[in-house]
Amino acid sequence: METAAPQPFGGFPGRPEWVGELICWLAGADNRFVTGQVVFAAGGAEAALIGDLHWR
Repeated sequence: METAAPQPFGGFPGRPEWVGELICWLAGADNRFVTGQVVFAAGGAEAALIGDLHWR
């Protein structure tokens, strides 16, 4: 898993409950402004796999 999806910011794969906390916050009353967004909870794997070329 770590080879297929590197975790440059966390250094290790995240735990499912961490993603669950994010989902609860997104759906909860404390979230008043985040709507219609794609939120990557990938520990930086998405950014590492896409690389800088995507953002140029």
